[in-house]
Amino acid sequence: MMDIDSPSSSPVMAEVNSKTSSESNNPQSTPRQSEKNLMVHPLAIIGMSDHYTRIQMGGSPLHPSSPVLGLLFGWQDGLDITIVDSEE
Repeated sequence: MMDIDSPSSSPVMAEVNSKTSSESNNPQSTPRQSEKNLMVHPLAIIGMSDHYTRIQMGGSPLHPSSPVLGLLFGWQDGLDITIVDSEE
């Protein structure tokens, strides 16, 4: 199960928490090392969406069936991943 929350430290970033099925079924369980956190800045989401839309809608010299490739910029600290920008 994935939950999307707005973290209190940075209200403009989306946070996605991914837990194992045993954790999501047992509300009394304590957080384990297997909990993953992914925070994506809105600028990165807009960049990815724009690039995908331009290729699919014909605004690019590439054929619409071309794979959409790009780079994500951010950092990883253990199981916490933060994405702050994207590049096509």
